[in-house]
Amino acid sequence: MKKTILSSILLTLSMTALMGQSLELATGVGQTIKLPMTKIETGIDADHLYVKFICEEPQADFLKVKYKKPQWDVFSGEAVEFSFSPYGGWPGYRFRLNPSGKFFQSFYGSPKWTSRYITSDVEIQDKSWTSAVKIPFAALEDDAFLDIGKTGKTPFLISPNWRANFLRHRRVTGKLEAFTWSSGNSLTESGYLKLPPDLMKEFRRIALKDLKIGAVDAGTGKTMLSGIFVVPRGAPAFAGTATVLLSEDGKQKRLAEIPLKLEAGAEKAFSIPFTLQESGKRFSVNLEIVNESGRLVKASRDLPVENPWVDF
Repeated sequence: MKKTILSSILLTLSMTALMGQSLELATGVGQTIKLPMTKIETGIDADHLYVKFICEEPQADFLKVKYKKPQWDVFSGEAVEFSFSPYGGWPGYRFRLNPSGKFFQSFYGSPKWTSRYITSDVEIQDKSWTSAVKIPFAALEDDAFLDIGKTGKTPFLISPNWRANFLRHRRVTGKLEAFTWSSGNSLTESGYLKLPPDLMKEFRRIALKDLKIGAVDAGTGKTMLSGIFVVPRGAPAFAGTATVLLSEDGKQKRLAEIPLKLEAGAEKAFSIPFTLQESGKRFSVNLEIVNESGRLVKASRDLPVENPWVDF
């Protein structure tokens, strides 16, 4: 799928539009800060949002030495951060990377929220370091994390104007230097990414609520994933397939699959049984939904499974 570059920001200078479809970044550019230039590129294709930081760094050789081995703490040294909210400013997603490639994810303020579908890449060059994040639209949250009953929001309330902010921390001088693109105190006060209005249409046809993994039977390995499928009122009926996938050591294995045929406005409880093999490792599962054309339109967050065979 061809990717469209939407915009580029020179954080120490100004926002500059690039070729392709324009991405509006409003009210974000603030004061000039004397740091090496940082350039941010954003882009989309039909299924993903892409964000890339290009961080000019005169002391890149120092980074190559310091970050040769993994540095788990992404909050104390060099780092870049991208945060955004498709829900009008709250709740929001937060992604942070350091030059060793360590990738922090959170949603709704919970660091326990992770998605294996959201991926990152980091590279240190001679005079700069770059980092990139790839976010599938199918991985955006819409279930009980939004606490729909209390906020009054529906699982499908996603604005085409996504509040967003970009940040870089630099500490090679021994002193923390930092800037943000938008100077607001929260995402509700930040600038925004303006996406094409119909871009999310296919990903809003079905939502997941109340996902839970049952206790695993230590004797048989049997358990189940339960939850609720929701189709918005006034939308077309939904047909497709739901698949439970096991993630272990970076590999995926298909555990169970069911066909879906849901009418508009349906809220259908489901339970999908599956069996795990005894293992001494940590593992999690994801629920994927593809539509009748085979396109991935929903991918759950990583759902941890309590291992009955090992105490971690």
